Amino acid sequence: MGFGGSVLFIAILRFCANWFRPSEFARMSGLTLAVAGFGGVLATTPLAVAVATAGWRETLVGLSVLGLALAATAYLLARDSPSDAGFEPMAGAETPGAPSLRAVLSNARRVLAEAETWLCGIVLFAGTGINITVFGLWGIPYLVQTYGVSVTFASTFTLLGSAGLLLGPPTIGAVSDRLGSRTGLVVVGMALYTASFAVLSVTGRPPMAVVAIVFFAAGALAGGYALTYAVVKERHAAAASGVSTGTVNTMAFTGAAVLPTLMGLALDTYWTGETIGGARVYSEFGYRMAFGLAAAVSLVAFLAALELHRRSNESLTG
Repeated sequence: MGFGGSVLFIAILRFCANWFRPSEFARMSGLTLAVAGFGGVLATTPLAVAVATAGWRETLVGLSVLGLALAATAYLLARDSPSDAGFEPMAGAETPGAPSLRAVLSNARRVLAEAETWLCGIVLFAGTGINITVFGLWGIPYLVQTYGVSVTFASTFTLLGSAGLLLGPPTIGAVSDRLGSRTGLVVVGMALYTASFAVLSVTGRPPMAVVAIVFFAAGALAGGYALTYAVVKERHAAAASGVSTGTVNTMAFTGAAVLPTLMGLALDTYWTGETIGGARVYSEFGYRMAFGLAAAVSLVAFLAALELHRRSNESLTG
């Protein structure tokens, strides 16, 4: 599933570059994340209810049928560019032809040689990795074990994170396109993102309303780190946009592979020795350490965003 899903986001970003003007790219990439957020909404409380009602096997079969139907719809209706659909090319949109393998390798070397690529990758490593770890793995056990609530009730909090992802990225993308600002918004977004998880790390068991605000903010602020896709894309020619966005997207999902393990190790260090239904029960202090790790990684990403902003300003003034 991960291998199949790995190509989707980059393909859609390339699609957005073909069909929309460069000044609209941040908005469209934000909307793409918003659609992902809607999927995240369905994967929380609605999925829990579906599984409780129909069972895992029936639910997964239904999702498989839906996935095949969406694939067929895309094959029948979607076209790579306006020209392929029989329309006039969009003024200002990028519709390069397929580059040769030599050109792809040359573009890849150029992209990897830039410090800005790695700075954007650090930001995405943190943001993507932490959100997937918290909302997809440890957020619900944290609420169930720390507050003693049911899994279904806890899933409403991760639903808030997905709701933030639904609203934040398109809003921040539209603001970025309107202001013509990218890296400044990345800095602000990562500062707030770091502060959100620092709150959970410092307090451990704050009022549940605070947890709700933090989860919603973490989802909404994805719009800040998602702007790095536009940053790296705009640094390269149209023919290299797939390579550039694909490179930083690989760094993003490296975070999604590494951070769940690191946060799991932090939690295992403070395992209470108890299990409920085969799942380990972790202490409140263990969750504080896990959220502290998230805040520390976010802080590194914030510093990378600051350096990215500094370099961006230097290139503009130089």
